[in-house]
Amino acid sequence: MASTIKQVIWSDDGRKIILGLEDTFYLLQFNSEVVDEVLQNGGLNDDQLEDGIEEAFTFVDEYSEVVTSGQWVSNDCFTFINNKGSLNYLIGGRVMKIGNTGKKQHILGYD
Repeated sequence: MASTIKQVIWSDDGRKIILGLEDTFYLLQFNSEVVDEVLQNGGLNDDQLEDGIEEAFTFVDEYSEVVTSGQWVSNDCFTFINNKGSLNYLIGGRVMKIGNTGKKQHILGYD
């Protein structure tokens, strides 16, 4: 059975995206230039109308963490709370633990 996407979290610059699933999350890179090129060349062909533009996203990595709440704090740093209550950040392809929340918490934003 395929996992269901639970969260979609875009970076502020619109170039990175987190897809949070039931048991893992993916980091993808959005290639806006590919989408712009397709649209400038007359739009989507029949295959793209059905399946989308496959080249629009590049797979970066998969992480075996469950994101219960998350926020991009810069275009390169994603902070999140996992299902065990740990506050973590993802930067440079590595997930680092900051600390434990002690009870159920949500990341609402930052100042």
